[in-house]
Amino acid sequence: MKKIQRGFTLIELMIVVAIIGILAAIAIPNFMRFQARSKQSEAKTNLKGVFTGQRSYFGERDAYSPFVANIGFAPERGNRYYYRLALAPGNPEVRGGAAIVNASPNTIDAVQVDTGRYPGAVAAPVPAATGAPAWQPPANNPSVPLNQSDSTSTIAACPVCSFSATADGNVDNDNTIDEWYVSSVDATVAGGVCWEATPAGGNNPAGQPFNLNNDVGC
Repeated sequence: MKKIQRGFTLIELMIVVAIIGILAAIAIPNFMRFQARSKQSEAKTNLKGVFTGQRSYFGERDAYSPFVANIGFAPERGNRYYYRLALAPGNPEVRGGAAIVNASPNTIDAVQVDTGRYPGAVAAPVPAATGAPAWQPPANNPSVPLNQSDSTSTIAACPVCSFSATADGNVDNDNTIDEWYVSSVDATVAGGVCWEATPAGGNNPAGQPFNLNNDVGC
């Protein structure tokens, strides 16, 4: 007797396709979120490097510096974040092609996003108004600014001074900008900010990068 070969019915195929669609709808967003979080490690690692360089420079000069050459800050090519050591950078390092453009290498106070590696990315992204850290000044430094504590007036006050640096970048496909800080003073993140890595109202010790506006969680 011949064996009857039976295939899948249309309903069975539709059920399988529906199950695959449901699994994809759940898995793909989670994968994208995990991928974006992994990209944030760049900002944390480089900001820790800024802090280490600034503290070493301070140990030698009794001062901090807004210039990357002074503290030995040289992130690898392919950076997704815009790093600022000054509140209003005047001489950023441009990474838009095969070669890095350094007009005045000794006075570079910011490093732009590597648009040569990521065409179409914004070279110097700035987040929307997201508030600012509440700096907790030490007893000998009662006047830390409310935004970046590395302003010219603050650095000029060394050795009684402070610094901070930021990393801003877009690590997913929306318009929200990921914003990270590191500072020589403790900080408190105020409420009403879209955070994820930093708890609401959490205290952040000096030297610990913290997330003021989270591109992944928003």
